[in-house]
Amino acid sequence: MVKILWRKNPLTGLWVKIKKYKSGKTKILGVAKKKGGRLIKKKKEDDGRPTIENGKLVMLPRRGYVYLGRDVKDVGKKGLDSLKEVKGILREMEKDAKHGISLKTINARTRTLFLAVLHDSDFSEKEKEKAVKMINKFRKKFGWKPFEIKKPLK
Repeated sequence: MVKILWRKNPLTGLWVKIKKYKSGKTKILGVAKKKGGRLIKKKKEDDGRPTIENGKLVMLPRRGYVYLGRDVKDVGKKGLDSLKEVKGILREMEKDAKHGISLKTINARTRTLFLAVLHDSDFSEKEKEKAVKMINKFRKKFGWKPFEIKKPLK
């Protein structure tokens, strides 16, 4: 059974058309000015992941860096290489959660960020520990279990 739902974004006043499956999985189909109206921006399969920027729904490309929005600036080398970037990504995830991105998606993104921090060679052991503490603090804010480091950091 598939349901088509319309949800209003309180900041922009735009309506988001969502397809909800029986399994609980949802898919964003597009954005319209009024409920049941013509879609302004249709979501294509290659559009990527949704995020909120300046109160607007934006689709970011699926491929690319770990960054979750264009507001987090890449400092230094390409990719994740500073605690400032980790903090910015967590801030963007919190904004996304407030604007209606599902908590399931935010939870998955924290997992991705956690793994990116652990496998990144640009971070020292101390920086990795600090980044994991920041991620766990963020997760506790949402009532989720913190991540545990099972292997020694390198």
